[in-house]
Amino acid sequence: MNATAGTPAVSILLPVRGRRTTTRSAVQSLLEQDFEDFELLVVGQQDVERATAALPQDPRIRRIARLEPGIVSALNTGLAARGTFIARMDDDDIAYPNRLSTQLELLRRLPTPAMVGAKVRMVDANGSTEGIADGNHRYAEWLNGLIRAEAIAAAVFIENPLPHPTWLAPRTVFERLEGYRHGPFAEDHDFILRAARAGVTFAKPDETLLDWRDHDDRLTRTDERYAREAFIEMKAAALTHPQAGFALCGSNRRGVWIAGVGRSARRWCDALTARDVEVHGFVDLAGPRKKNSKRHRPVLDYDGLLAQRGDDLLVGAVTRPEAREHLANWCRSVGWVAMRDYVLGD
Repeated sequence: MNATAGTPAVSILLPVRGRRTTTRSAVQSLLEQDFEDFELLVVGQQDVERATAALPQDPRIRRIARLEPGIVSALNTGLAARGTFIARMDDDDIAYPNRLSTQLELLRRLPTPAMVGAKVRMVDANGSTEGIADGNHRYAEWLNGLIRAEAIAAAVFIENPLPHPTWLAPRTVFERLEGYRHGPFAEDHDFILRAARAGVTFAKPDETLLDWRDHDDRLTRTDERYAREAFIEMKAAALTHPQAGFALCGSNRRGVWIAGVGRSARRWCDALTARDVEVHGFVDLAGPRKKNSKRHRPVLDYDGLLAQRGDDLLVGAVTRPEAREHLANWCRSVGWVAMRDYVLGD
């Protein structure tokens, strides 16, 4: 079915920032999908028609001027879409030809409501993997290891486990969450945290479906909303939400122990305390340290935590992936359940 002849199955939201050399190749990769029943919403500033005049001529492309400045406004403008499903794409990435068809096949097998992402190959400004630092290679490997629903759900307080430009979900998911929110936080991670709270199932197909471009102009490198402090404030707000299911508020609230003694652990302590959460202390799973207190609270070891925890929630605040895995393995070894007895943070 031709997408221009009626309601398209998929609406792809593609925000653009002026004229970029990568936009044409990003758009071309979408026009070459083996699934053709879509509309491509190119959302830009008021001059979007002129700025994107060099794009290929295709009736599936619709150019829309965002209602207000900023990426959140551009995304919410694009949510006035016609498709049954909504997909995301950035104007500097490359979608593989079977991206939409593969994601739709998985999505239709999942319980509703659901959202799917994709594995990514991280590339540099030249489209090569050679310029990608080791840290970003490890980050992509971590993301690509999160495929099944349970693993993705357990990672939402670490990072956004579904790369934003890979999203595909029914339009009703975006409507239920009332779109993206403005605030001092990353709009995509905030959306994922709210979606998790709303019971949305997350998953990824087994194959890589997108080249994700890393460069110096990415918002993650230039926008203060992506600072570590902002992420921890956002995650602490999500963790303590009355509907999050962790019972950290109210008359019969649980207390919290924080695994870690570094800067992230201190930030988590401050953010939770500011939300009236009772933080009992810290846990140093790496072994004994010289200091036995942090933020005027005790620092325990494994045995001490087991003796004092009761029904308290353990919040992991460790940044190294191997340390997080060590923490998760220990929690499982004593019979604790992720997202009930402990939460892995960053």
